[in-house]
Amino acid sequence: MTASERPGWYARGVRAALGVQIAVMIASHIGFGAFAQANGISAWAAVFSTIAIWALPGQLVLVESWALGASFLATIPAVMLTATRFLPMTVSLMPMLRHPRHREGSYYAAAHLLSMMSWAQVTPRCPQIPHAERLAYFVGFATGCWTVSMASVALGFYLAGAIPREVQFALVMLTPITFLLMLTGDTRQRAGRIALALGAVAGPLLHKLTPQWDLLATGLGAPARRSS
Repeated sequence: MTASERPGWYARGVRAALGVQIAVMIASHIGFGAFAQANGISAWAAVFSTIAIWALPGQLVLVESWALGASFLATIPAVMLTATRFLPMTVSLMPMLRHPRHREGSYYAAAHLLSMMSWAQVTPRCPQIPHAERLAYFVGFATGCWTVSMASVALGFYLAGAIPREVQFALVMLTPITFLLMLTGDTRQRAGRIALALGAVAGPLLHKLTPQWDLLATGLGAPARRSS
């Protein structure tokens, strides 16, 4: 693959993002924008949360903490804990993207762009992409989702009056539901099916026992899904 061909893989990643998954992310982030507006968050702060956090659960915790008047020192750790689920995703995907051609710092930037959607869509495709071009493809896919989501948050903010609160929450939940369906369809190994089944059972039970730690405890307790 020559240097002149490299930009093509970034563009392919962007095009791959503009499918059904982007429609789900648009709807989810419109719901979040409306939710932020209803809780007194400014438009620029809602959009910036997408840039800085890039994870709807963490953004929801941020908005709810703001609405409850929680301190900055209490809010930041709470938002950080919601991102612990990205650790196994990062550990499984980044080795696939590594190549001697890339600078070490580029992986840190790529890790920030990681989301449930980009991990689920890019990881299975890596074996079909030239090794040196996987990072460009991933960044293209991730930035496509990232940019559209920021615009959707702004749109949802200004449409807030037309979106009932129940619909706002329903829209936000579209992303994790879609992610679960994608994992279910992509899981062919026995360990992966066991992990999904245990997570589905353990998650609600642990939420009853410890709502503050349910997600982390579920992730640690279920067997990790191995990526090929």
